[in-house]
Amino acid sequence: LFSLQREIEAVREAERKVGQEAHEVELELARLTTRLEDLERELAQEVPAELIHAIKEPSEPEPIDEGAVALELQKLKHQFEQTSGIEPEVLQEYQQTKTRFDFLTAQLDDLHQAADSLEHVIRDLDQTIEHQFLESFKVINQKFMEYFKVLFNGGKAMLLLQKAEAPSELPVTEDDEDEVAEAAQAVAQATVEQTMREKFLTREKVRSQLFAGVEIQATPPGKKLSSITALSGGEKALTAIGLISAIISNNPSPFVVLDEVDAALDEANSERYAAILDSLMDSTQFVTITHNRATMRRASILYGVTMGEDGVSRLLSVKFDQAEELAAKDKPKKT
Repeated sequence: LFSLQREIEAVREAERKVGQEAHEVELELARLTTRLEDLERELAQEVPAELIHAIKEPSEPEPIDEGAVALELQKLKHQFEQTSGIEPEVLQEYQQTKTRFDFLTAQLDDLHQAADSLEHVIRDLDQTIEHQFLESFKVINQKFMEYFKVLFNGGKAMLLLQKAEAPSELPVTEDDEDEVAEAAQAVAQATVEQTMREKFLTREKVRSQLFAGVEIQATPPGKKLSSITALSGGEKALTAIGLISAIISNNPSPFVVLDEVDAALDEANSERYAAILDSLMDSTQFVTITHNRATMRRASILYGVTMGEDGVSRLLSVKFDQAEELAAKDKPKKT
């Protein structure tokens, strides 16, 4: 999403530059067109129509008065000096400018289409992300309630979305809620019209402010609490374990590393914590750093560091399934 937003920012910047260049070309084109029309109008006013017709369609040569022709020629020269003549470069420059203007107009249309396409993609992504988030949040909330009851042997807990009110001074598009759109339209009538880029960025800013956070409400059995701030350190640890377990159960990771998560738990709570890890082992591999016996009993492979009489540390590993087989074989001999 951020990549697409940066891409549309770049496209909008290029669009602005091309639009500015196209505007300058359009002004130059208008100036040249006006100049050409003025020259043609002055020529039509200064040169008699019959002379223009005679030039275009010459007739049979007739006897002429050389003095009158000389006067007429002098008059035409004077008019030519006043109008500076019709330069052939004007038409060539006009054609070049018009060609450039048409090219920039086509490029500007392409940029508009690209920006609209990117905005459409971002809107689709926003809807997909919001839908998936709400679905996952619902599942995580349900699992959190279940794990909380297991860890505390009762009680209740839930997750609540904190929604912020959309600022009324910012205009919103038709995709947003009706009341927000109405407020935006009322403000838009009294403000300067924004560009498409500003409207899009404003809408994205409003959407990003709709969710202010997630509130955790936890009530252990026998207590009347609603916020986790009133819980003790151990209760906060159990609540966090329940939330992490709910997130893992909704979208299992290939493996999860837990470092001394159960350090603050007593024996009973450690058993409940280990039972939850055991239920999640089918979809996730847990690497747990612990000194708790209840957690170690749930492990498949145990790694540890020991030191012998020589003072050298050694790394040991035990696979419990193999250890149980060896113990079963050695048991008859001992008896």
